[in-house]
Amino acid sequence: MKLFTVKNKVILGLSLLVVVLVGIIVIGGNMFLYHEQAVSTSNAILHSFEKQNKLQVFKMYFDQVHKEEVVRDLFGIDWLAPDSKTLVTFTSVASFCVDLSKVKSSDVVVDKDVISVSIPQPEFCEDPYIAPDSFEVYDQNLVSMVLDPHLEIIAQKKAVKLAKKKALDSGIVEMSKEQAKNVLKNLLSMVTDKKVVIKFKTD
Repeated sequence: MKLFTVKNKVILGLSLLVVVLVGIIVIGGNMFLYHEQAVSTSNAILHSFEKQNKLQVFKMYFDQVHKEEVVRDLFGIDWLAPDSKTLVTFTSVASFCVDLSKVKSSDVVVDKDVISVSIPQPEFCEDPYIAPDSFEVYDQNLVSMVLDPHLEIIAQKKAVKLAKKKALDSGIVEMSKEQAKNVLKNLLSMVTDKKVVIKFKTD
């Protein structure tokens, strides 16, 4: 019986020791007895790449409002047939670039005190587009919802075309030319003491 009692005491002592150790780990996790560290591993695999030769010199954002209608008449009288009307708002994005891959060695002329570089005309880096999540139907009458529910899609397609026209009408070409001159002139001036002249090709 005495041996059994001692055995029970040993088991009880071991159990208490385990509890104490667990308590130290849980409560005193920042002590030297226990250390926890989050480890993250990430792998990246290159599957493709794209060479960029275009220098973006200007980017423009502008808000637009466009109204799309279906005008009806009955017996030549307008008010006898209701019109469909949809008003949309959106933000257009247009950017201009200079394609430096078109600059040849013959386009660079070095004189005694002047370096002259002929570069291509600025062009759209990509087709102007509608900024994501910016297209919104601002107003749409009941006739349009019932008779012309597709009017919203038509308005969105026309909005993309309007973005390009709006960009060109805003003078983005001339502003891009001026910016291209400034950017390239500043870059070249960092590597030469000669006067830098930037010209645009006429073709």
